Amino acid sequence: MIRTIIIEDEQQNRELLELMLKKHKNVIEVVDSCNTPAKGIESIQKYFPDLVFLDIEMPRMSGFEMLKKLGSVHFEIIFTTAYNKYAIDAIKISALDYLLKPIDADELSIAIRKCQQSILNKSGNEKMDILLKNLNQHHALERTLTLASVDGIRFIKMK
Repeated sequence: MIRTIIIEDEQQNRELLELMLKKHKNVIEVVDSCNTPAKGIESIQKYFPDLVFLDIEMPRMSGFEMLKKLGSVHFEIIFTTAYNKYAIDAIKISALDYLLKPIDADELSIAIRKCQQSILNKSGNEKMDILLKNLNQHHALERTLTLASVDGIRFIKMK
């Protein structure tokens, strides 16, 4: 399951996106839905999502400013906005996708498939990196153990 957070200041848009994501309930789990960037930051720090649907223009703090406050980003980002003028900025920060409101169901499905593929690729790359590192480690306590869990894959240092 892709643990997902929605950050959108307009209630109607937030509820519509939640409803649209229910059609993907076999893949997407919405763990939280936030109406401000500040609540979004708290939610991200609490739930460690795989994916965040993020509005760009919000009062007091834009989606881009919110990401800067977070510092490091360890999740996929799909921007949802009514404006196409931010597309270049979204590309520069390696956003997975950029959906214009009103969100098209087919475009949403494509974005979710991109997210699934991206998460699979990252997971495979991380596992391969750890395998190679472990093969080169002679001391057992320097190795990393890879465990599959309900929340995804965990990497645990043997120390």
